[in-house]
Amino acid sequence: MATSDADERVRGLVKSFENALVYTTVLRNIDNLVQNKNDSILIMILASAIASVMVVLLEQHFKRTRLRYFQSPLFRNVSDLLVFLIEKMSDIVVQLTSSLSATLAISVFSSAKDVAWGLTGALVSLSLLWMIEQVITKKHA
Repeated sequence: MATSDADERVRGLVKSFENALVYTTVLRNIDNLVQNKNDSILIMILASAIASVMVVLLEQHFKRTRLRYFQSPLFRNVSDLLVFLIEKMSDIVVQLTSSLSATLAISVFSSAKDVAWGLTGALVSLSLLWMIEQVITKKHA
């Protein structure tokens, strides 16, 4: 196996590990978060959606401005660590928002008297996704 192929494979495995770690961490905590709190799941979704947008904007701002403040090699390493941690934090918060939205959509659909409520849950989830995408794309424009 050539070095570039091996490097690509290692990067793919690390990315797979990161995805599984984020997903499992969020999944395990979702049950505890929503247990006996069905009335407040919409507030949790809204709060996590706002947190998602804020963390992504923080990530973008930090990436743009960090080179001004972190000139020495030591501080560049600290800066790289902060970028990594902020990126992972945004992955976790976005996954949390997605999982909460899916939990709401599933609970509404399973307890609904008709299909319209299930579709409403799906539309609410997709609307949150659209809003996050709009905020992020307008910020980059």
